Formats: sequence, C-alpha cells, structure tokens
Amino acid sequence: MRFQTVPSAGDSEEISGSRDPQSKDAVAQGHSSGLLRSLALQIALVTALLLTLTVISLSWIGLSSAQQIIRDQIHNRLRLAAFDRREMVEDFVARHHDTIRLIVRRSRLRSQLGQFHFGLIDLDQFQSGVAHILDHLTAGSPGLKGVWILSPEGAMLASSVGTEPQSFQDSEAFLRAREGHEHLSSPFWLDGHLVAWLSAPVADDNGQIVGVVVTQVEVDQLVEIVTEGVAEGLGHTATINIARRDGDRLYRVVPARDPDDAQPGLGVDEVFPELLRAIDGETGVSLSQRGDQEVLAFFGPVEYQPRDFHPWGMIA
Repeated sequence: MRFQTVPSAGDSEEISGSRDPQSKDAVAQGHSSGLLRSLALQIALVTALLLTLTVISLSWIGLSSAQQIIRDQIHNRLRLAAFDRREMVEDFVARHHDTIRLIVRRSRLRSQLGQFHFGLIDLDQFQSGVAHILDHLTAGSPGLKGVWILSPEGAMLASSVGTEPQSFQDSEAFLRAREGHEHLSSPFWLDGHLVAWLSAPVADDNGQIVGVVVTQVEVDQLVEIVTEGVAEGLGHTATINIARRDGDRLYRVVPARDPDDAQPGLGVDEVFPELLRAIDGETGVSLSQRGDQEVLAFFGPVEYQPRDFHPWGMIA
C-alpha cells in the first residue's frame, strides 16, 4: 500500500517563494522592453521632425537663393540696359552739339555778323549775305525745322522761316548761348514731332560774341532710345524714364503728348524716389515694394544738359 505525501503549508510557501524571483524578473523584463520601445518611438519621432525641419529649411534656403539669383540677374540686365541707353542719349546730345558748332563756325556767317555788329554793313546787306547760308542749312538738314540768327541783344536779324518777328530775348536757348554755351533744350511736342531748341554763340576772331544762332530740330530719335526694345530686353513690365527736376515738378526727356496739360510734368510724389536720387547724382540698385509687387530698379545720372544747369537722372 502506497502512501502519497501531501505538501504541507510550509512547503507550499517555500515553493511559492522559490518562484517569485522568476516572476519578478519576467515583469521587469517586460517593463524594460516597453520602455525601450517607447524610447525608440520617441527617438524616431524626433528624428522625423528634425528631418522635416531640415528639408523645409533647405527648401526655404534654396528658394531664397534662387530668388536672390533671379534678382541679381535682373539687376545686371537693368544696369546694362541703363548704361546702354545713357550712352545713346549722351551720344545723341553730343552729335547735336557738333551740328550747331559747325553752323556757328562758318567763316562767312562769322564775318557777316562781325561786320553788322560793328556797323560796317546794314541789315539788308547782312540778310543778303547770309541768305545762301540759311538756304543751304535747311535744304541739307531734313530734321532742321528752322534757323534764326540773333544779335547779342536778342533782336532777330535773319530767319529761314520768314521775316515775321519772333522774340527770343527771354528764351532759355538765347540766354544760354549769349552766356557762351552750346545748348539743347528740354524736348517738347510740335506738330506730331518731338522737337528741341538748339543754340550756340557766334564769336569773332577775338572771341567776342557778335551774335547767336538758334535752331529748332526734330529729336524723335529720343523716343526710340527711351522706349523701343525695352520690353523685349527686360520684360513687358520694364520701363526707362529720364527726367530733370524743376522745383516740385519733374520733366521727362520724352514728355506726355497732351497739349492741354495745364500743369506739365510730374509731381515729385508721382515718381519713384530713386529717380530723384539719380537726378541728385547717385547711382545704385534698389528693391522696393509697390502694392503687392516687388520692383527692381537701377538708377543713375544722365548728362543731357550740364549738371550745373539742369541735372538729369535715369531709372530703369
């Protein structure tokens, strides 16, 4: 007969006690695994966030760099266009100065004016003596609309457009020439053409001013210089403006065509401030905001007339 040994309570407690360390280890291992998974997830989230921020930052830097490159390219194109137009304007003015210089240095004209000025011939003799000169000038120069020969006091002595008296005594063209300067006036519209006054003094062999020649010339080429090819080279929003300042008004080298404009020119508050800086002799580039658009500009002075008389500026 076999007897089965039944564990006592003490034995049960001993057995249970012997299993507790293993259970505790298992629980601890479970907690450790959970913490590791949680830490790994957090690291992954932070890494993903940092990667996203890096991509966004690089994209923003790339966009900013691209925008700056585009701005630099546009500024360079504006600078080249402005330099080109400025050279064309100043060359245009120089050619007209050469033209009036050739006229007033004609030996026969100087001789006739000198003789009349010193009373050696009368007005009829003078007009007869210069008639051929006037005919030759107007016939050989299609853009020459008229020629007037004046005394140093401003009296009209001879003209290519008839004998009707015309007063030049208070005109800028006459006054500048009487002071010894070659002068090309600010352009204005007349009969559908852009024209300007071109004048210079006539001096005898001793350098004494014995008369003044005033001409009216077509300067339509200025329209081409300022406007033609600008959109093709710089885009349809591009413009080039050349202007001078007189008080609180600005006058462009190609003015508006409206003959009924009661107050010609533009107010200083109607133009970009960079144009005023250009008139003052500054050169530079700018980026400004006009409404919801960025405006890139290049500006600088232009020698249309001497700066000590009327300074001019350009903005592209």
